Amino acid sequence: MSVSFLSVATVLTTVHARTDIVAQLYGNTAITAPTPPTSLNLALQELVVSVANFTQYPAALQRAMLWSAGWVRAQPEAAILDESSSAATYVQVYVLCDRTMSDVFQSPHAFDDPTRCGIKECKSTLVSFTKSTCDPDYVRSRALCAISPDATFEFVPPLQTKNGPLWAMDGQIDATFDPQLFQYANASSNTSTPLFLLTQKSAWTTMKDDDTCPNSAQFIAPCQRVDASEVDPSTQQRTWCVPTIELGVKLWVEQIQNVATGVTVPDAKSTFTLAAILAILLGLFIVAAIVLCILWHRTTRFVKNGLHANGNNTFFVQPLSFHHRRSLPLEGTTSGPYTSSPEPRWSYDHGMQIEATNETFRRRSPELAAFCDDHELMLKRIAFAGIIYRDKLTSGPTGEVWRGEYEGRHVAIKCTVAAAVAVAHRGSFGMIAPVATSDFEIQTLVAFTKEIRMAARLDHVNIVGFIGFSWRTLPDLCIVSEYIALALRELANQCLDYDPSKRPSAMQIVYNLRSKIFLTL
Repeated sequence: MSVSFLSVATVLTTVHARTDIVAQLYGNTAITAPTPPTSLNLALQELVVSVANFTQYPAALQRAMLWSAGWVRAQPEAAILDESSSAATYVQVYVLCDRTMSDVFQSPHAFDDPTRCGIKECKSTLVSFTKSTCDPDYVRSRALCAISPDATFEFVPPLQTKNGPLWAMDGQIDATFDPQLFQYANASSNTSTPLFLLTQKSAWTTMKDDDTCPNSAQFIAPCQRVDASEVDPSTQQRTWCVPTIELGVKLWVEQIQNVATGVTVPDAKSTFTLAAILAILLGLFIVAAIVLCILWHRTTRFVKNGLHANGNNTFFVQPLSFHHRRSLPLEGTTSGPYTSSPEPRWSYDHGMQIEATNETFRRRSPELAAFCDDHELMLKRIAFAGIIYRDKLTSGPTGEVWRGEYEGRHVAIKCTVAAAVAVAHRGSFGMIAPVATSDFEIQTLVAFTKEIRMAARLDHVNIVGFIGFSWRTLPDLCIVSEYIALALRELANQCLDYDPSKRPSAMQIVYNLRSKIFLTL
């Protein structure tokens, strides 16, 4: 087994990313084999050549390959949900170009118009889904995946229809992981364009269309229908492409192939080869022991009394295990945008370094550890790599405020000093906040987390909208909120320029706002 794959395996087993399906499949022995497809798409043909070869791989890897390639089982209208059939029809799912299947998952903040699509949140199962009154045309406009029946080589019969929900968020898979493709019963829509539903399981018993919280959950991702010309590889500027197979899947396949093939060594060299292998293993063991001793010594220096070990310490590492996202600039943008994730591809050693840095900060501050362990609050965490910084608006002793973009909309980004430094050095890949942070900076970071807790719970038409928060390492923490138009800022500045002796006091302002804002929270 190669050293690179050992690093991948380590990350796969430690990162708990809700959208990283392949990471959850790796090592899951409870996963059952999928119904074999009648054919493979081009990406899978390049990986395993044929269906016969595909079925020889472990069940979990078969599921991972199908998912990563966007090769999803379709349920025909007259089909019976039964795995006993010898073969099944699979349909190609397309994603935004240069993305992977991990990017089809939408956050609740994408449905920002409650009049057109309300979101039901179930705290018992930590799942959110669209209500039965949700406008399917509105959901279609937010879809991050697409289906093109006209571009399919084989005939695809009409699919089974479902009444909803149109979207649900839950990335924790179990032994019944079996992605399916259905068509939404488009009776209430004003357009004939169909909406497809990419679901986690074939059964539809846990999610209902009556807005009641289920006992268990599954993910449901809406996919829109597009013409064949929109997915044609010969088109220069196209939006939808076949998903890029993730690096972890390729390394997983390579590992299985190496184990199955084996390496034959002549008898005359067997003694020398065995000695060389033992020497290499001994050297790796010594190096690993030294590294572990150094890490243990560094982390134990900051252990706080009363801070217990947490099994979820690795939950908050960068969730993009096998890929990095490229942010797409808006049309007409002439300024120099850059994302908070540097351009070079993430290395797994770098990911482990980030994890160790975060763990050190968690040990130094129980408040930071409690912040990271607030699973309900973590539902509002957004992708760090998807934030685009545009212009710096202002700065202070504890941080900066930037104008930027997230998911195609203008946003305001409030970040810490460490995040601002990382932004300024974005060309230097691997820039990580130093561990030797002063107690004052730790307290400033704790105060920032309290501000995040408060902002995440404020939801009112007269309050700046809270979109989410994100970080790579804890000192990189930032808040993403609604961007206030320039006219409103000018009005606020005019108020500040008003004669100070004639301005109302703070208590008068609070008293006047109380009936308009506070009583409606």
